[in-house]
Amino acid sequence: MLSLPLLDSAQGERPLLWSQGQAVTVAEFLDSVAGLAERLPTHRYSLNLCEQRQDFLIAFCAALLRGQANLLPTSRAPAVVEEMLATHADAYICDDARVAQPDANPVATAVGDPRLPADQVAVVAFTSGSTGAPQRHIKRWSSFAGSNACGHHHRNAKSGYARQAAPQTPSTMPLEVACPRGASLMAM
Repeated sequence: MLSLPLLDSAQGERPLLWSQGQAVTVAEFLDSVAGLAERLPTHRYSLNLCEQRQDFLIAFCAALLRGQANLLPTSRAPAVVEEMLATHADAYICDDARVAQPDANPVATAVGDPRLPADQVAVVAFTSGSTGAPQRHIKRWSSFAGSNACGHHHRNAKSGYARQAAPQTPSTMPLEVACPRGASLMAM
């Protein structure tokens, strides 16, 4: 089975993103992802409603490590959230509060260079529904890894840091990742 890396570069000391004016290294990010992944319930879908960008990325990646698909609704309106939960019975909500919960049994988790099956469903996204009912679109990890605009930017860039705006997700949350050469977040 073909597997693809979660991150383009798993060198622990490399900055991966910026949060509250400080660089977050690959190692710090992966530790947070592994800690949350251990705390997530065993479900098929994670409805990612995180508002903080770093929390969104941690929750997104933690769900992937658990083999869960990220549900990305067209909005966070209560009716839309209720509909997502009703049509995806094996889903739970992952929000900033869940990400911020401390580990009950904190253990140093060596994630290393996590890899995901290429055919794993990473995202179930929805169209706006402006021409009818919102349409469901399934994205597998291979399509995310293959369309890593930030990683492509690194391979062709000649400068150290570049501020790269990632493609917007249907959750309406633009994600910006500070991308030092060789340390990009796949799919973001």
